[in-house]
Amino acid sequence: MNQIYKGKLLRVIDADTIEAAIFLGFNISIKKKIRLVGINAPETRSRDQKIKEKGLIAKAFLESLFTSKDLIIKSKGFDKYGRCLAEVIVEEINIGEKLVTEGYAQRMRT
Repeated sequence: MNQIYKGKLLRVIDADTIEAAIFLGFNISIKKKIRLVGINAPETRSRDQKIKEKGLIAKAFLESLFTSKDLIIKSKGFDKYGRCLAEVIVEEINIGEKLVTEGYAQRMRT
């Protein structure tokens, strides 16, 4: 289940979800939503204006981490919404961990 893939960032959905092209080999790729495993960030689609504002700030910070669109994706399975759960690495930085250490997200309790 824990596979490692190369990929390309297509877009940042919010501070804990991205969309990426995942390269499967043999010149084949798929487009998938990826939920950063083990973290939770404020929602950008909240009716609570303070939460929404924090979510937009966190999303902007995440976008700034993508100095390269090239990704390493460490698959950890799927969530209940069908999104891939994964660690995402950009230029040797685990972006989920970076969001937590910089205060833009919290670790999820298991």
